Amino acid sequence: MFERYTESARRALFFARYEVSTLGAIEIGSEHLLLGLLREAKGLAGSILDEARVSREAIRRAIEESATFLETLPASTEVPMAPAAQAVLQAAAEEADRLLHGYIGTEHLLLGILRVDDSPAAALLTRHGLRLDDARQTLARLSGTPAHHPASRVGNLTLARTMDLYTQLLTAWNRRDAQSFAALFAETGSAVGFDGSQMNGRVEIETSLRGIFASHQTASYIAKVREIRPLGSDAVLLRAVAGMIPPGSQELNPAVNAVQSVVLVDDPGGVTIALLQNTPAAFHGRPELAQGLTEELSAVARAGRIVEPP
Repeated sequence: MFERYTESARRALFFARYEVSTLGAIEIGSEHLLLGLLREAKGLAGSILDEARVSREAIRRAIEESATFLETLPASTEVPMAPAAQAVLQAAAEEADRLLHGYIGTEHLLLGILRVDDSPAAALLTRHGLRLDDARQTLARLSGTPAHHPASRVGNLTLARTMDLYTQLLTAWNRRDAQSFAALFAETGSAVGFDGSQMNGRVEIETSLRGIFASHQTASYIAKVREIRPLGSDAVLLRAVAGMIPPGSQELNPAVNAVQSVVLVDDPGGVTIALLQNTPAAFHGRPELAQGLTEELSAVARAGRIVEPP
């Protein structure tokens, strides 16, 4: 469940569990998540709170004064999440997706708390002067990303949609389906191959691939996405490392490892690929990097995945 969480966010959740035992609660509430964020000094959530001049001492004092001591739980006890806390985690994931972040950090947890505006933690933050829109604006300034990402306005360039389209692309190649592969591109989209060859336009991409698939037993792709980030108001850049498994083999061919850059656009016809760029990951003179990439991609293949998210 917490694979996407940063180390800092995981520590905040650990501290939230600790606060439950300290305050004698029997479940993790939104207020405990907030206390966990107050304890985690390395995350962006702390910076957002400091920018808003929210007193950590005042927040802690208010929560402690309102706590009703029930019982002290042993450290080994599995503590359930209260409904409000579950809603916070869901909202945090949605905030990360809205920003096209492949991870969930303390900043997303803080936004998640503010999203669940009927929770004790959100009410407390609001009374101390921090609102959701203000927190989003501060995060945008601190991280250099748009406060209202195009995905929230356009509605189609979400993290999930971007990952899905890239997975469809590699799946179509692996199935040697030229028509499905080309259909994912914009009408004027382009693909640049590993050897530098270029295919411009959906029609040329399909025609060229039909010839390639007819004359060659092509290898299959597996990939690990490194980054997904916005480019303006209606475009997204996906960067991934990719490997190829030759026909009849279960092992990657390290000689054709590559870096793939994919630009996706949201136009009146829907989300399509404007550019696919393949760059050889040769790492000339640095064999340890080449070997490390091969091992990383081999792990993706052993897990039975085509694409692994960031």
